[in-house]
Amino acid sequence: MHIEQGTYRDYKALSHFHYRTARCPPPRKIFTLKRKNETYGAIVYSYPTPTCFGRSQAWKGTLKQLQQEISTISRVVIHPKYRSIGLGAKLVNETLPQAGTPCVEAVAVMARYNQFFEKAGMQRITESKPNPHVTKALEHLSKLGFDPALPGGTQYAEHVVSEASTETISAILEELSKHAAVVRRRLASLHNVYPKNSEFTAKIREMDATGLAKALKRLSFMAQTKVYLFLEKSHLSPL
Repeated sequence: MHIEQGTYRDYKALSHFHYRTARCPPPRKIFTLKRKNETYGAIVYSYPTPTCFGRSQAWKGTLKQLQQEISTISRVVIHPKYRSIGLGAKLVNETLPQAGTPCVEAVAVMARYNQFFEKAGMQRITESKPNPHVTKALEHLSKLGFDPALPGGTQYAEHVVSEASTETISAILEELSKHAAVVRRRLASLHNVYPKNSEFTAKIREMDATGLAKALKRLSFMAQTKVYLFLEKSHLSPL
Protein backbone atom coordinates (compact mmCIF):
# COMPACT_ATOMS: atom_id res chain seq x y z
CA MET A 1 0.00 0.00 0.00
CA HIS A 2 1.14 3.54 -0.66
CA ILE A 3 0.07 7.02 0.45
CA GLU A 4 -0.61 9.88 -1.93
CA GLN A 5 -2.37 13.23 -1.88
CA GLY A 6 -6.08 12.80 -2.48
CA THR A 7 -9.33 14.69 -2.96
CA TYR A 8 -12.55 15.21 -1.05
CA ARG A 9 -14.13 12.61 -3.33
CA ASP A 10 -11.62 10.05 -2.06
CA TYR A 11 -12.64 10.77 1.53
CA LYS A 12 -16.36 10.65 0.69
CA ALA A 13 -15.93 7.17 -0.77
CA LEU A 14 -14.96 5.95 2.71
CA SER A 15 -16.85 8.42 4.92
CA HIS A 16 -19.67 5.96 5.71
CA PHE A 17 -17.09 3.81 7.55
CA HIS A 18 -16.30 6.66 9.96
CA TYR A 19 -18.14 6.93 13.29
CA ARG A 20 -18.83 10.60 12.51
CA THR A 21 -20.84 10.61 9.31
CA ALA A 22 -21.74 14.32 9.48
CA ARG A 23 -20.28 16.80 7.01
CA CYS A 24 -16.51 17.08 7.26
CA PRO A 25 -14.98 20.52 8.01
CA PRO A 26 -13.41 22.35 5.03
CA PRO A 27 -10.24 20.41 4.18
CA ARG A 28 -6.77 21.89 3.95
CA LYS A 29 -5.14 18.69 2.70
CA ILE A 30 -6.33 15.13 2.13
CA PHE A 31 -4.16 12.04 1.79
CA THR A 32 -5.23 8.55 0.79
CA LEU A 33 -3.95 5.06 1.44
CA LYS A 34 -4.12 3.04 -1.77
CA ARG A 35 -3.40 -0.39 -3.08
CA LYS A 36 -3.11 -0.18 -6.84
CA ASN A 37 -6.17 1.92 -7.78
CA GLU A 38 -8.29 1.00 -4.75
CA THR A 39 -8.59 3.45 -1.83
CA TYR A 40 -8.51 1.83 1.61
CA GLY A 41 -7.87 4.78 3.88
CA ALA A 42 -8.03 8.56 4.08
CA ILE A 43 -6.92 11.34 6.41
CA VAL A 44 -8.30 14.88 6.32
CA TYR A 45 -6.33 17.88 7.59
CA SER A 46 -8.69 20.83 8.13
CA TYR A 47 -8.41 24.48 9.12
CA PRO A 48 -8.56 24.93 12.91
CA THR A 49 -11.68 26.24 14.62
CA PRO A 50 -11.32 29.56 16.52
CA THR A 51 -11.70 27.80 19.88
CA CYS A 52 -10.86 24.27 20.94
CA PHE A 53 -10.61 22.68 24.38
CA GLY A 54 -7.07 21.80 25.39
CA ARG A 55 -5.36 24.00 22.80
CA SER A 56 -4.38 26.69 25.31
CA GLN A 57 -2.36 24.08 27.21
CA ALA A 58 -0.22 23.36 24.16
CA TRP A 59 -0.12 26.52 22.06
CA LYS A 60 -0.27 30.30 22.55
CA GLY A 61 -0.93 32.72 19.75
CA THR A 62 -3.34 35.03 17.94
CA LEU A 63 -6.22 34.05 15.66
CA LYS A 64 -4.15 35.03 12.62
CA GLN A 65 -1.26 32.85 13.80
CA LEU A 66 -3.70 29.99 14.44
CA GLN A 67 -4.63 29.66 10.76
CA GLN A 68 -0.99 29.87 9.72
CA GLU A 69 0.48 27.54 12.32
CA ILE A 70 -2.04 24.77 13.05
CA SER A 71 -3.83 22.15 11.01
CA THR A 72 -6.47 19.91 12.57
CA ILE A 73 -6.79 16.22 11.82
CA SER A 74 -10.56 16.08 11.43
CA ARG A 75 -10.95 12.58 9.98
CA VAL A 76 -8.96 9.35 9.83
CA VAL A 77 -10.81 6.45 8.25
CA ILE A 78 -9.61 2.98 7.31
CA HIS A 79 -11.68 0.42 5.40
CA PRO A 80 -12.95 -2.20 7.92
CA LYS A 81 -11.14 -4.99 6.01
CA TYR A 82 -7.78 -3.43 6.88
CA ARG A 83 -8.25 -2.25 10.45
CA SER A 84 -6.19 -3.37 13.47
CA ILE A 85 -2.97 -3.86 11.48
CA GLY A 86 -1.41 -0.44 12.08
CA LEU A 87 -2.57 1.37 8.96
CA GLY A 88 -4.14 4.23 10.96
CA ALA A 89 -0.78 4.96 12.58
CA LYS A 90 0.97 4.65 9.21
CA LEU A 91 -1.44 7.14 7.61
CA VAL A 92 -0.98 9.69 10.40
CA ASN A 93 2.76 9.18 10.77
CA GLU A 94 3.63 9.51 7.07
CA THR A 95 1.40 12.51 6.38
CA LEU A 96 2.18 14.66 9.45
CA PRO A 97 5.32 16.11 7.81
CA GLN A 98 3.21 17.11 4.77
CA ALA A 99 0.37 18.83 6.64
CA GLY A 100 1.62 22.28 5.58
CA THR A 101 1.77 23.86 9.04
CA PRO A 102 4.37 23.67 11.83
CA CYS A 103 1.81 22.28 14.30
CA VAL A 104 -0.98 19.71 14.10
CA GLU A 105 -3.80 19.03 16.55
CA ALA A 106 -6.51 16.39 16.86
CA VAL A 107 -9.62 15.95 18.99
CA ALA A 108 -10.85 12.38 18.96
CA VAL A 109 -13.07 10.04 20.93
CA MET A 110 -11.33 6.98 19.49
CA ALA A 111 -7.98 8.20 20.87
CA ARG A 112 -9.10 6.87 24.26
CA TYR A 113 -9.13 3.34 22.84
CA ASN A 114 -6.67 3.41 19.95
CA GLN A 115 -3.29 5.08 20.34
CA PHE A 116 -2.39 5.53 16.67
CA PHE A 117 -2.07 9.32 17.11
CA GLU A 118 0.45 8.85 19.89
CA LYS A 119 2.25 6.10 17.98
CA ALA A 120 2.72 8.68 15.20
CA GLY A 121 4.38 11.10 17.64
CA MET A 122 1.49 13.26 18.82
CA GLN A 123 1.27 14.15 22.51
CA ARG A 124 -1.87 13.54 24.55
CA ILE A 125 -2.53 16.90 26.23
CA THR A 126 -5.84 16.47 28.06
CA GLU A 127 -9.27 14.83 28.07
CA SER A 128 -12.60 16.62 28.01
CA LYS A 129 -15.32 16.18 30.59
CA PRO A 130 -18.93 16.10 29.39
CA ASN A 131 -20.84 19.33 29.98
CA PRO A 132 -23.06 18.67 33.04
CA HIS A 133 -26.04 20.28 31.31
CA VAL A 134 -25.59 17.94 28.34
CA THR A 135 -25.46 15.00 30.75
CA LYS A 136 -28.65 16.20 32.44
CA ALA A 137 -30.44 16.56 29.10
CA LEU A 138 -29.45 13.02 28.14
CA GLU A 139 -30.78 11.77 31.48
CA HIS A 140 -34.16 13.27 30.60
CA LEU A 141 -33.98 11.74 27.14
CA SER A 142 -33.07 8.31 28.54
CA LYS A 143 -36.36 8.31 30.47
CA LEU A 144 -38.05 8.62 27.08
CA GLY A 145 -36.15 5.60 25.76
CA PHE A 146 -33.15 7.25 24.12
CA ASP A 147 -29.84 5.44 24.58
CA PRO A 148 -26.90 7.62 23.40
CA ALA A 149 -24.56 4.64 23.39
CA LEU A 150 -26.40 2.89 20.57
CA PRO A 151 -24.54 3.22 17.23
CA GLY A 152 -25.97 3.74 13.78
CA GLY A 153 -27.71 6.50 11.91
CA THR A 154 -30.71 8.56 12.87
CA GLN A 155 -33.41 5.90 12.37
CA TYR A 156 -33.36 4.82 16.03
CA ALA A 157 -33.31 8.42 17.30
CA GLU A 158 -36.15 9.30 14.93
CA HIS A 159 -38.23 6.48 16.41
CA VAL A 160 -37.64 7.88 19.91
CA VAL A 161 -38.66 11.36 18.76
CA SER A 162 -41.84 10.01 17.17
CA GLU A 163 -42.75 8.07 20.30
CA ALA A 164 -42.11 10.98 22.67
CA SER A 165 -43.40 13.76 20.32
CA THR A 166 -41.40 16.52 18.69
CA GLU A 167 -42.72 19.03 21.25
CA THR A 168 -41.28 17.03 24.17
CA ILE A 169 -37.87 16.63 22.56
CA SER A 170 -37.80 20.30 21.53
CA ALA A 171 -38.57 21.37 25.10
CA ILE A 172 -35.60 19.37 26.45
CA LEU A 173 -33.22 20.88 23.88
CA GLU A 174 -34.54 24.40 24.50
CA GLU A 175 -33.96 24.00 28.24
CA LEU A 176 -30.42 22.79 27.51
CA SER A 177 -29.79 25.89 25.38
CA LYS A 178 -30.70 28.18 28.29
CA HIS A 179 -27.88 26.73 30.40
CA ALA A 180 -25.27 25.70 27.80
CA ALA A 181 -24.82 28.25 25.01
CA VAL A 182 -21.85 26.26 23.69
CA VAL A 183 -24.14 23.56 22.26
CA ARG A 184 -26.39 25.83 20.17
CA ARG A 185 -24.41 26.18 16.97
CA ARG A 186 -23.67 22.50 16.61
CA LEU A 187 -27.00 21.04 17.70
CA ALA A 188 -29.05 23.25 15.40
CA SER A 189 -26.46 23.52 12.56
CA LEU A 190 -26.48 27.31 12.84
CA HIS A 191 -24.04 29.42 10.82
CA ASN A 192 -23.38 32.08 13.48
CA VAL A 193 -20.33 31.34 15.61
CA TYR A 194 -22.13 32.49 18.75
CA PRO A 195 -25.89 32.10 18.12
CA LYS A 196 -28.42 33.49 20.58
CA ASN A 197 -30.91 31.35 22.45
CA SER A 198 -33.73 32.86 20.40
CA GLU A 199 -32.04 31.74 17.14
CA PHE A 200 -31.56 28.24 18.51
CA THR A 201 -35.15 27.99 19.73
CA ALA A 202 -36.55 29.18 16.40
CA LYS A 203 -34.48 26.61 14.48
CA ILE A 204 -35.36 23.74 16.84
CA ARG A 205 -39.08 24.49 16.58
CA GLU A 206 -38.85 24.32 12.79
CA MET A 207 -37.39 20.81 12.86
CA ASP A 208 -39.38 17.71 12.04
CA ALA A 209 -38.70 14.28 13.59
CA THR A 210 -35.74 13.67 11.27
CA GLY A 211 -34.11 17.01 12.11
CA LEU A 212 -34.54 16.45 15.85
CA ALA A 213 -33.14 12.93 15.51
CA LYS A 214 -29.98 14.37 13.94
CA ALA A 215 -29.75 16.85 16.83
CA LEU A 216 -29.98 13.97 19.32
CA LYS A 217 -27.14 12.11 17.58
CA ARG A 218 -24.99 15.25 17.78
CA LEU A 219 -25.90 15.58 21.45
CA SER A 220 -24.78 11.98 22.04
CA PHE A 221 -21.40 12.77 20.53
CA MET A 222 -21.04 15.85 22.76
CA ALA A 223 -21.41 13.63 25.82
CA GLN A 224 -18.48 11.44 24.86
CA THR A 225 -15.08 11.96 26.47
CA LYS A 226 -12.66 13.36 23.88
CA VAL A 227 -8.87 13.50 23.84
CA TYR A 228 -6.92 16.56 22.67
CA LEU A 229 -3.56 15.74 21.03
CA PHE A 230 -0.92 18.12 19.73
CA LEU A 231 2.32 17.98 17.80
CA GLU A 232 4.92 20.59 17.03
CA LYS A 233 6.53 19.12 13.93
CA SER A 234 10.01 20.24 14.87
CA HIS A 235 9.79 17.47 17.48
CA LEU A 236 9.14 14.79 14.87
CA SER A 237 11.76 12.11 14.47
CA PRO A 238 13.10 11.78 10.92
CA LEU A 239 11.23 9.09 8.93
